[in-house]
Parts: sequence; structure tokens; C-alpha cells
Amino acid sequence: GNTYYMVCTSGSYAYPIRSSPDLVHWSSQGTVFTGASHPTWPSGDYWAPEMHAVNGGYVVYYSARASASSTFAIGAAYAASPTGPFQDIGQPLVTEPAPGAIDAHYFQDPGGTHYLLWKVDGNAVGASTPIKIQELAADGLSLVGSPTTILTNTLAWEGALVEGPWMIERGGF
Repeated sequence: GNTYYMVCTSGSYAYPIRSSPDLVHWSSQGTVFTGASHPTWPSGDYWAPEMHAVNGGYVVYYSARASASSTFAIGAAYAASPTGPFQDIGQPLVTEPAPGAIDAHYFQDPGGTHYLLWKVDGNAVGASTPIKIQELAADGLSLVGSPTTILTNTLAWEGALVEGPWMIERGGF
């Protein structure tokens, strides 16, 4: 409609939700999670949330440290409204071997297929930092098939890492 929404990193699981009629003036709309509703699978290090409209609902993808493995993982929570209440899926959506996965990004292609991109956090241990993509189910809450690596920092000008994947469709590409 006429309202823009965003979620922000806050240093905790809260992830503030903001709304704006013009992308200039923003107002608080609560948080994705509260003390009573936050997910139990992560132990901390919450950051990099993204909110997307997916098949009539809203999904927030976020990075957090998984308690069970102590590695970074991608979580997902859903709601009927962009202001919540959001319900976490109860487990990581994406996991990778240590140090893990961060920086999730949702993409829907022109044909309607849903995808999730993420970064393997290899730079944290002196390794490469590939960007991966994998198909999502239509509700955006589970993965389909296997991931594909689409970019790895192999060129000198890329430095120690690539991160923050973002995908758009333009002119059929």
C-alpha cells in the first residue's frame, strides 16, 4: 500500500520494526520478537534482519548464533502483518559448517520461484566467503533442493570477503 516497513539490527533478538509513508519520516511499530516470543534455538549475536512480503504474509530472515553448534545460522519468522506478531520456525533455516552462515536475502524470480541467498562467514576464520543460493518453498519457510555457490572471493580486488548478497531482476536477467 502506501506504507514502507523495515526491520533493524538492535544488538538483541528484538529487531525493531519501523514504518514510513515517505522513506523520510519513520515511526516505531514494536519489535519482531519480545522477551516472551523470541526464538530459543539461538544464543545471541542477532543481526542483519530482512522483512519480505511472501505469499500474502511476511517473513523476517535474520542471522544469529545457534546454541547447539555455536555457529552462525539463518533464522526465519513469519506473521500475517508486517507489524507482527512474528512466530519463529523453531530451528535454523540455514546452517553451514563453522563458522556458519549470515546475511540472508530473499528473492522471488519473475516466474514466482522463491530463493534465499546467504554468505558463508569464512572470513571469520581466514577462509573464503562464498555466496550461496537455494530455492525456498512457496511460503518462504523451508528450503527446497540443494544450495548452489554463485560467487566466491577469488580475485585480489575482492579482498578478504564478499558479503551482504542482494539480487534483483532486470531486463530478464
